[in-house]
Amino acid sequence: MKRKERVPPKQTLFTYFKPIQTPPYKEKGSRDDRKDQENEEPKIKMEFETTPTRIKQQPVETDSDEDDMIGRTKTLSGRIKRKSSMSVEERSKVNKRKRSSRFLESDEEEDNSSLIEEAWPEADDVTPMKQPKAQFLTPRSCSSTPKVLLTTPTNNSLPVTPSGGVSVGCGLDKIGTFLHDTLDFIKDANRRDKNKVLFGDPNHNPRTLLVPQLFLNKLTPAMRQWWNIKSDNYDTILFFKVGKFYELYHMDAEVAVKELKIVFMKGDFAHAGFPEKAFGKYSQTLIQRGYRIARVEQTETPQMMENRIKKMASTPMKFDRVVSRELCSLVSKGSRTIGFFEGEEPETDSAYLLSIKENIGSCSGTQFGVCFIDTCIGTFHVGQFEDDRQLSRLRTLLAHYHPVEVILERGNLSYRTSQLVSQVLSTALKDTLSPGSEFWDATRTLKYLIEEGYFEQNTVHPDLQKMISDEDSLGMSPSPGYELALSSFGACLWTLKRSLIDKEILQLNQFQEFVPVDQLLVFDESLVSGEGVSPDSASFNVSMTTCTQSPNQKMVLDGITLYNLDVIDNSGSGIGTLLQRIDNASTSFGRRLLKVWLTAPLCNPAGIRERQEAVTELVNKPHLLPEIREILKSLPDLERLLRRIVVLGSKVRSESHPDSRAILYETITYNKKKIKDFLSLLEGLDKTTQIVELFSSQSLASKLLINLVTLQTEQGQFPDIKDQLQYFKAAFDHKIAKERGSIIPLPGVNEEYDQSLEEIRQVEEELEQYLLKQRKRLNCKNISYFGTGRNRYQLEVPATVQVPDDYEIKSQRKGFLRYVTPETEELKARLTTGEETKETVLQGTVRDLFHSFGEYFSLWDGAINCVSVLDVLVSMATYSSGEEVMCVPQVTASEFPYLDIKDGRHPCVIQTFTGGEFIPNDIVINPDRAAGGKMCTLVTGPNMGGKSTLMRQTGLIVILAQMGSYVPASSCSLSPVDRIFTRLGASDRIMYGESTFYVEVSETNLILQHSTPHSLVLLDELGRGTATYDGSAIATSVVKYISERKGCRTLFSTHYHGLVDLFKDSPHVQLGHMSCMVGEEGEESITFLYKFVPGACPKSYGFNAAKLAGLPQEIIDVAKETARNFERSTLKTQLIRELLSVGSVPPVTVRSQYKAMIKDILYN
Repeated sequence: MKRKERVPPKQTLFTYFKPIQTPPYKEKGSRDDRKDQENEEPKIKMEFETTPTRIKQQPVETDSDEDDMIGRTKTLSGRIKRKSSMSVEERSKVNKRKRSSRFLESDEEEDNSSLIEEAWPEADDVTPMKQPKAQFLTPRSCSSTPKVLLTTPTNNSLPVTPSGGVSVGCGLDKIGTFLHDTLDFIKDANRRDKNKVLFGDPNHNPRTLLVPQLFLNKLTPAMRQWWNIKSDNYDTILFFKVGKFYELYHMDAEVAVKELKIVFMKGDFAHAGFPEKAFGKYSQTLIQRGYRIARVEQTETPQMMENRIKKMASTPMKFDRVVSRELCSLVSKGSRTIGFFEGEEPETDSAYLLSIKENIGSCSGTQFGVCFIDTCIGTFHVGQFEDDRQLSRLRTLLAHYHPVEVILERGNLSYRTSQLVSQVLSTALKDTLSPGSEFWDATRTLKYLIEEGYFEQNTVHPDLQKMISDEDSLGMSPSPGYELALSSFGACLWTLKRSLIDKEILQLNQFQEFVPVDQLLVFDESLVSGEGVSPDSASFNVSMTTCTQSPNQKMVLDGITLYNLDVIDNSGSGIGTLLQRIDNASTSFGRRLLKVWLTAPLCNPAGIRERQEAVTELVNKPHLLPEIREILKSLPDLERLLRRIVVLGSKVRSESHPDSRAILYETITYNKKKIKDFLSLLEGLDKTTQIVELFSSQSLASKLLINLVTLQTEQGQFPDIKDQLQYFKAAFDHKIAKERGSIIPLPGVNEEYDQSLEEIRQVEEELEQYLLKQRKRLNCKNISYFGTGRNRYQLEVPATVQVPDDYEIKSQRKGFLRYVTPETEELKARLTTGEETKETVLQGTVRDLFHSFGEYFSLWDGAINCVSVLDVLVSMATYSSGEEVMCVPQVTASEFPYLDIKDGRHPCVIQTFTGGEFIPNDIVINPDRAAGGKMCTLVTGPNMGGKSTLMRQTGLIVILAQMGSYVPASSCSLSPVDRIFTRLGASDRIMYGESTFYVEVSETNLILQHSTPHSLVLLDELGRGTATYDGSAIATSVVKYISERKGCRTLFSTHYHGLVDLFKDSPHVQLGHMSCMVGEEGEESITFLYKFVPGACPKSYGFNAAKLAGLPQEIIDVAKETARNFERSTLKTQLIRELLSVGSVPPVTVRSQYKAMIKDILYN
């Protein structure tokens, strides 16, 4: 009789978003045969089937409760019998019931209309309701696809509300409701946090959700786990592990379908998922789009669950019979560490997590405590400072260290600060923490460090130690002036603790005190006028001779200046910025340091000269630059790789982190990635030593360059890492490690591993000797060992041979019997013990190797720091040698500021405009370095004549000069600039209630309050946002104040020509204009010369710009006539003023002049 052909299993529930790999089926075979069968190359199956079922998995992947949750079928034979006896219609009804009851307590057959009533808790917080029947539609054009659930999407339950419909199956949209859309306790009107605070209340915690207990009691154990974890992390997308898959349910599934372009599983509840190996790709997609994601792993196998239940003292409950699951990571933009689970590396730029603590009730002004960290680097920047009314220091911090995620204290933020955060950090994630319990104070923060053993495991970093009071022996009191700083640090720690990466980052022990750039000034107390003057006001009279002696003094570039000058970003693209122009860095970590140097140039002439000498030496060695850059370009991101390897080697992580208990199925893949990263780090560090060798044959004069490429043993700064590096390179076979995903220690490296190998070898030899002995004993040469795994080393003996009594039969085949003896069992036990020891050692080998590598962290980090500085110098040298006209600026300290630029060019326009020549210009301010010189330059000229370009290029040249680079000019000399202020362009902030003119005067106010005699001020057309008289009056007053009271280098462009008349004879103001040629037709024919020359421009020639813009000629003609009328009126006013100023009858010659003027006014 012909055997009935077995039916292969249908596709898994993931058929609908990814091709399924289905292993081939066999009729019979041993357990080992089936295991080999599962390891065979899978076949890709693309068709859609009507009723998806999950492939039967290994027991370790799930448990009986999850069988109900994911709708897995029973045994294959039972399924075949049921299918053979059921019609298609009956089978469809059964499948529908299974899908509908996956999340309920019972799997009993029941009508769909009663399902929601059974699941619904009768509680005060929840209104019982009936699940509306879902309508199913099978499109005619998609008969092979699964049926489509037509629902109406709602947004109430989504952590981050997706908009629009979701593509399902054949591309139809949902037009009904899912199960979670009918739950009242997650709707906005009823939603409460775990403290029972209603949504909308200022104290509501959006991270938690109150789930009624009666509702939980109706769920399956696994789904109850999901809701319990979701209730603690309602603002996250849960990647919930079920077997080898990450599954997303309810509101999370809706987000995943929308953002990841996957599709829903069939059923009345929202459900989607993907294999474990796809976690990196999908998680990074959601994180980049601003979501928080949580990875929930199984930390038990079914066997481990059964053992746990057997050991329970009391009777196991229903909810005990489920494998344990734990939250293993919670990741957002600000808490990424890029471990072996994550996908591709994030962008090169730093991604900062920032916490802000404000002291609203401070009598002396607004005080802030801040803490920010790039979790991929692991350095905490902690500080406290006092700010002004405009929050200029906080603005500067946000511009220099632009965060991707911000932590704020709920209910403890002033309106001004809240508006600033909303305005400047509109795209950043924002999280508000409850005061005390989440946003820790200083004492709670220090207590946490003590409880976690930070002070026991590490030598306290000096920058953190100074924030802890010496008077408290317990170390739980902050030093005066650091209370807010430690509180903001505590908020960061709480967030990292929630993300389960706090211990990993703390063990790096990297701290740096944050001090606002303008607080780094060294004050000459003899120059401070008046008593009881605060440092902020004293900065107006600071001595540059004194402050330039500080190596830490940096130029202040606030957010407004960085934006107006297009230093690091314009409109979010970075195209056309100064950073893009000079960025020739070859490494990621060098590029990050270049940005730091660019946003905080030096003020110390000695430090500037050191950089200039290094750049000059590199420029003068053109044959060397390509070789250095070739090596640098081959380096990975060593800075981040080093931190990652150190964290993976953490003993704390391996012992207590939930990931150490997670049941993973792609372990080999993860191990390969770890080893690949480690080998990449070793190779990169090895290449850094090649750079040192490359320079060893060069004769160097630059002190900075010599320190960077000279070993510490030879009085340099580069650490000698060769011996340590060689040890780790020779510790294992690199090729085998890459292939197998495990590190096999070479002989002599790991004593325990060597002993286990020796034990295995010795047992195997004894087994061979025992086999020879038995052949001789039984006088039969046809005796051999048989079996694998637990059944190995059975003696296979011909059936005709008589065996001793100690032979115990285990199995047989035709003509042979298989035996075990006490000796083989003893030897096999010893062999198993040795092999288990070997595997245990191998499992910990990777971590132990990484831990040993991490013990030399300061050594590796020192080498990386040297290479990053060298990369920046090479980048500047490449830029400096790439232009035709470049010079080394002369920066010298002077009590009387000056600026002298000859043939200056805009650094970015040189690159942007190709094919045409850029007209160079001179900017000279107080070249004689005299006291009371003309420090303010009034810039006039026609519209589109190049005034704004001139001002921007001046600011950029100064930045490049103090950064240590060459500048695009034939010559450049200046005294150090402590801060650049800009007021350029016109724009409003209507969303924050700020008009164009308000923005103008606010930015001007910053200049008037914080500028010093050593600042550079660039003011463009102040007063344009209000009436002519108001604007002109304010502009006049500002010019007078800056030129007479401040005395700082200033370029003030204006179209108010009355200012020219008022200040043309001022001893503090000089005039200059952008020249042009006017044709016979007057204003309609203008040639821009783009040349800055002394003197004033008589007109702005606005009609020329109007004509170029295409304004109708009729309108221009009317405007010209109107302008002439305005001019007559002005002349009349001027005439009357001069007549009244005479005071007596003027002489005859004067009277004749007045008659001519009156006649001209009256008749022309």
